[in-house]
Amino acid sequence: MESILGSEGIRFEVSIKNKLLIKRYSSNNEYENISFNILSSGYQTIVTVVCDILDVLLGVEQDGISSLESTQAFVLIDELDAHLHPSWKLKILQSFRDALPLIHFYVSTHDPLILRSLNEGELLILKINEETKLIAIDNYPSLKGASVDQLLTSAMFGLHTTQDIETERAIQKYYDKLEKIANDSNKGNSSIVIDKVPSLEELGIMSDVGLTRRDRMLMRLVDLEIVEHR
Repeated sequence: MESILGSEGIRFEVSIKNKLLIKRYSSNNEYENISFNILSSGYQTIVTVVCDILDVLLGVEQDGISSLESTQAFVLIDELDAHLHPSWKLKILQSFRDALPLIHFYVSTHDPLILRSLNEGELLILKINEETKLIAIDNYPSLKGASVDQLLTSAMFGLHTTQDIETERAIQKYYDKLEKIANDSNKGNSSIVIDKVPSLEELGIMSDVGLTRRDRMLMRLVDLEIVEHR
């Protein structure tokens, strides 16, 4: 339990009546019992999940002996990220792996921080295709080193940007207008097409245009490429 939760100053014990006791290190340099209800929602969630897993595993006997070290199982957890602090989201999956190495965990999530713990081949994306059928995609490359923004704006989550809604709408209008003018252009001269559309900077959108003039020039060239390969 403690290896998964990893909280200093918190200790878990089982009473004679097989009840879980939660103790916190106090200012008196002693561990005092605390109520489950004063724990955060995220802490309560993980404690409950771990207790459920241990209850099942310890009830499985092999050769007349129940053992966490030898019992294998499949565990399904829906929305593992619910109520968890970001720092927990980054490590909770690995903590489960380390504490229960023989358990195969299948978890669902909508949080990119949970994905940061995945190894190559462990990710499965469920999507609705154009024919409104559920499809599974399992050929994603390793996510190691990817930033949260990169994950959110990838095909997995499908966001155009991680900016606020108003800025996102303005950026989308910019590219929609760019695409419309490009499609209406007979000769497809990208320089002429892009000149008809105010830049993001001219539209007052400074978040996605770069920090320097050089960055903004490079972003404009990227837009030219978008037109060229429309």
